[in-house]
Amino acid sequence: MHRGLVLLSITVLQIVSCFITAAVPAAEISMGEAAARYPGIVFLNGKSELKVALTFDDIPDPYYTPAILDILNQKNVQATFFVIGNKARNYPEIIKRIVDEGHCLANHSWDHPYLPRLSARDIQDQIVSTGSLLFNITGSRTEFFRPPYGAMNDMVITAANRLGYKIVLWSVDSNDWKGYPPERVLQNILGAVKPGAIILQHCGNDGTLKSLDTLIDTLRQRGYDLVTIPQLLQLESNPQKVIHLVVNGRELTAPVSPYLTDSNRTMVPLESTIKLLGCEIKTARGDTIIAVIQNHITVEFYNNSAHIYRPGNTRLSKIIMEEPVAVKQNNVMVPVRSLAKIMGLELVWHGKTKTVILTQP
Repeated sequence: MHRGLVLLSITVLQIVSCFITAAVPAAEISMGEAAARYPGIVFLNGKSELKVALTFDDIPDPYYTPAILDILNQKNVQATFFVIGNKARNYPEIIKRIVDEGHCLANHSWDHPYLPRLSARDIQDQIVSTGSLLFNITGSRTEFFRPPYGAMNDMVITAANRLGYKIVLWSVDSNDWKGYPPERVLQNILGAVKPGAIILQHCGNDGTLKSLDTLIDTLRQRGYDLVTIPQLLQLESNPQKVIHLVVNGRELTAPVSPYLTDSNRTMVPLESTIKLLGCEIKTARGDTIIAVIQNHITVEFYNNSAHIYRPGNTRLSKIIMEEPVAVKQNNVMVPVRSLAKIMGLELVWHGKTKTVILTQP
């Protein structure tokens, strides 16, 4: 064969091989393997104490979720509810009720897809869209995520972890989604429950609803306390250093997260934040200067100040930053209060959830 044809054939094979490799999603991993490989991030159960957590997936709906809440309220039990975003959008009052009655809200994706088949960007969007909606409804940030069907790969776990979520799976499966009668649902749970169990149920079937009263009574007779996921896992955190940023109703996702300086100033990634505001960005004259175009106004960020120009390069004002600009992992970081002042944004601080909210008036 001619040498040129050989080289061409090899090149074509290499290109085809690259396309095939890129099209193959990351291998799915089992729940047990995920918990073993990602300790402190993926959880199947809590500690071996006489505590269990009731969890309810695929909420809310207008019938089963309120009925389950009524029973939990009558029994003085707090549970954890894993929310589907496009359902919560239709029933925000039920979401508010869940929080008002002391239960824990958690993220269960936007529309319940099989996540291992999605791209990294689509996985992130599934989590962020639901988290942002729940924050807008309740003012609180969700900390726990359960992938639909318990299906995950390394990409799903990495995405959730980067967004600040712990992945909560289960150790006891009621299999209520199969349409079992209440007696069978009870048998599935009570025959498998152990100290520290996370019990999987769903809002959407009579088996769970009609067995719940008896389930609670029986678990208590066996000496179990019924608690929420954060109570069961007893997770420790460092809230002083964990900062979340919501811009125009969407939670910021960026390679570098907002952080607190030693002088207690909140620094945010400039480019990622500005993009969420719908502004055009261009880099200029060095690593610590970025020009932002908004309504034909240019803002140039220097080390400790920002210069605002109108068309024709006429400087309108100079604003001294409350903290010098920093560069972290090649991301320009600016103090969020200074950014809000420069861009004319409304800023709200939620101390309980360590969340900064920026909105355009």
